[in-house]
Amino acid sequence: SGQSEVLSMSHPTNSQVAEQIAELGEQKSFSELGQLLLSIEEGLVYSLVESDLDEESFTGDTPGAGFSTATVYMFKGASSLIESGHTADGKKILGTIASACISQICEEVPKENKESGKRWTTVCNHLLEVLPQFGASTIIDIAFRILAELKTSGSTPSVLHGFLPILLDALGAIGTVEIVNGSTNGGSVGVHDSDDEDASGETGGGNTNITRTGGELLAYWVNSACSYRWDPHASVAVCALLREISLAENMVPRVGRRMLDQLKHVELTELPAMIYQLLLFVRYGAKRDVLSGIFSFFDSIESPQAPAETDVEAHKRWRELGDIEGTIMLNFSYSVKQDFELGEALIAYVRERTDGTCGGTVSTFSFACLLALARIHRFEDDVTKLLRTTIMKGIHDSMSLEATVWAQPYLPPPTHSAQQLLSAVVSRAAYGWDQVTQTLVQLSLNIIDSSVGLQRRNVFSAGACAEARRICANALRSAFSAHEFVRAEVLEQILNRVMFLAEGHTHFIELLRDLVADDPDLVRPYASKLVDMFDSISALTPTSVEQLLRAAAPLFLEDASLRAS
Repeated sequence: SGQSEVLSMSHPTNSQVAEQIAELGEQKSFSELGQLLLSIEEGLVYSLVESDLDEESFTGDTPGAGFSTATVYMFKGASSLIESGHTADGKKILGTIASACISQICEEVPKENKESGKRWTTVCNHLLEVLPQFGASTIIDIAFRILAELKTSGSTPSVLHGFLPILLDALGAIGTVEIVNGSTNGGSVGVHDSDDEDASGETGGGNTNITRTGGELLAYWVNSACSYRWDPHASVAVCALLREISLAENMVPRVGRRMLDQLKHVELTELPAMIYQLLLFVRYGAKRDVLSGIFSFFDSIESPQAPAETDVEAHKRWRELGDIEGTIMLNFSYSVKQDFELGEALIAYVRERTDGTCGGTVSTFSFACLLALARIHRFEDDVTKLLRTTIMKGIHDSMSLEATVWAQPYLPPPTHSAQQLLSAVVSRAAYGWDQVTQTLVQLSLNIIDSSVGLQRRNVFSAGACAEARRICANALRSAFSAHEFVRAEVLEQILNRVMFLAEGHTHFIELLRDLVADDPDLVRPYASKLVDMFDSISALTPTSVEQLLRAAAPLFLEDASLRAS
């Protein structure tokens, strides 16, 4: 038989053994193939796989379906040994084959183009199929071989991203093992696996043995991965890998901090994907720490105001950052819809940071993220109330601080005033923040509405309420002037409040007057709304009618058809 021919050779060559493996594989004699693999040295098995996976010898013919045939047959032969009861021998051979595959992937994949890389994907698919048959020693060896690759290159081969999380979950699930003659720091280790039937418990003289559990090895792997430098271009993939591992609770903060630290090393265009991985990661926990880290990072790269357009490079980067932040807000909204606890954590974080005041602790980006959160019905009321209180009390405290000269050296001035926060959203609506502009309009209208009642009940001073109305009115005027998509809504909301004689309706008539005075041509396309209102003028008080006519007078004076209607 083919097996006896190989056994009769004192030093069979790779090609001779490969021929016999192919012959037995074609005959589907996998039991005999397993016995053949038992009869040859481990080094020869490893060498056969290396040669078989070499690009020059790779054929892509069936039955490999994109995978070299000899390696496919060797997998089947080793699995046949395990199924026939030779568990330890089969796992040992399977481990040798898997180790050779992983080594080839780590060495060759970074050099591969997309087309030739398809074969490595097929290799990984085969590894996934046999992974449940891996022994503890194989799992540990290939896990730490991949860790060594991360340490050396700053990344892991892309084709392993589906395989590695499952492998590491298997690493964490193995029982107690005894590591022999080596460490797990990025290299092969000798392991006594109690699950292997024929594994000997003897370690031999002079060996240094360390007993570890799978959970401890997984923790070591993750901590080591976090301590290495990551290639900036591979950061998203590494974060996705760590996110998919089943982490112990005490490992979550460490991984979260490492992912946050990587933000400053990636390019602007990579930030949305990185932040999205972080938002998915917080399902494990550490929501507050991750949110704090994200907002602190954007505080560090934010410009307090738009740079001058004459500074072309700075202005271009400011616009790019706005687009990127807009994408991140969309990712944030999507993540909150999948995990409402994330939205609750953001509200709790901002409430804790502000304690009801602006105090410089609400950044423009966190403010915009809250506005994005308010678009989700579940959080609309809570966010509106929080922002209204934050802005009103911030204005009140700032005015009180200005009036109390002796206290100024002891209290920090706000780094972001209410006017800066609102103006930032308006100015960036054209560069990625348009999704939160309408929420800003609603918030500004709400503050003007509520300020009258707050003043009447002496919750805040008359000066603070008047200043809040001024700031919000200016934000609405700027938004109306700059962005067509909010004009109809702004006018409709103003006229509704006037028509139904809302408590602060006189302030809205003043706002209408300012809008018309700023640019009558911007209001004129919506003049029909004014005409409809004058059809119901009898519902208004004489004073309100007079104020309304004065506010709209520039439109009527310039447009004869409007006067006639």
